[in-house]
Amino acid sequence: MFDKGLDVMLKFDGAAVYTFVPKELPVDFWDSTGGPFHYWNMTHLVELYEAGGITGTMICTERMEKVILPHILTGETKTAEQWLDRVYWQNRNNGFNAESAYEYGRFEFLIYDILAKMDGKPLHRYLGAEKDSLAAYGSGCGTNLTDCQMVQELEDFLKAGYKTVKMKIASNFGADLDNDIRRIALARKTIGDSIGLAIDGNQYFKPETALEFIKRANEYNIEWYEEPVHCCDFEGLSWLTKRSPVDIAMGESMRNHYMFREYLNRGVKHFQPCPSNMAGIREWMAIRDMARENKIKLTSGGLPYMASPLIATADDEARQEYLAPIESLQREYLSVKWEIKNGRFYLPDIPGVPFVVDLTSMRRHCLIAKKEYFYPGK
Repeated sequence: MFDKGLDVMLKFDGAAVYTFVPKELPVDFWDSTGGPFHYWNMTHLVELYEAGGITGTMICTERMEKVILPHILTGETKTAEQWLDRVYWQNRNNGFNAESAYEYGRFEFLIYDILAKMDGKPLHRYLGAEKDSLAAYGSGCGTNLTDCQMVQELEDFLKAGYKTVKMKIASNFGADLDNDIRRIALARKTIGDSIGLAIDGNQYFKPETALEFIKRANEYNIEWYEEPVHCCDFEGLSWLTKRSPVDIAMGESMRNHYMFREYLNRGVKHFQPCPSNMAGIREWMAIRDMARENKIKLTSGGLPYMASPLIATADDEARQEYLAPIESLQREYLSVKWEIKNGRFYLPDIPGVPFVVDLTSMRRHCLIAKKEYFYPGK
């Protein structure tokens, strides 16, 4: 388990939580089992003030105020490890695979943002990365798009230099699988033979239907088959991984590394730990190490400003998802962000996390609903 900086003494003398106004996406986004998604997913931002003068910053949710701040704004001084343990176990009864678990993950990012800033290093370098860029892949092709819209999105991915693109399948809860195959054929025709094509079922299929579908789709040279069945259908996964002609990718719904042991045992060959949904950096690193030891492919979805510094610590083959329909809008409101060039993310050389929300622009566009302060004992 990664333990750098855990012995550093920390005291928190306040915090502020911004609540953002929902910002409409230019085009609604639908996936296989969800939608329409009308708005971006940047709802809150927390600033955590360490008594030594360093401020940790991270995107969060409304749960930050309820399940994290009451346990750390106590006026006490503790090591980073003691703070992490306190908050982790105080949320035990909320469930280690529930939403409170990933809010704990935001807290762990806050801790490491502060530690990296104390050390004057970008977060990825503090965490042990030896490179400042990472491979990425383009993701989108929502099930609601017209053919022309999907082709345009794919062409934009090609212009950005992505070597793999991912599309959604199982439109309208699998009501028209023939149309899904047609869309896959159109995507392959658009991107050509040299670009990887992944498909994402968002857990919709039963194992038998999932196998039938991938046998049909595989003539279009599918790179990976993402979440074809329910994330907890371990028996179904065992059955499917033994028969599928394409590697199965799983993991975005899981919050801790223990569940990935089960995936490993069930024959999953592609791990997708999602840092913005997980119980912290160290959980993600445990999965990274499990993937490396067992020669499992590793990619990460979720918020790039959380996932990118972690993927940078992994092998060169590991890749970060860029969900363009949602994340392109969020990038417009970051004053510091990663550069996208030739299918790679280049991380900024700033201490701590690799982004700064442009609060001036947010205010100018009336996107800050409120800012609330929290102090020890109040």
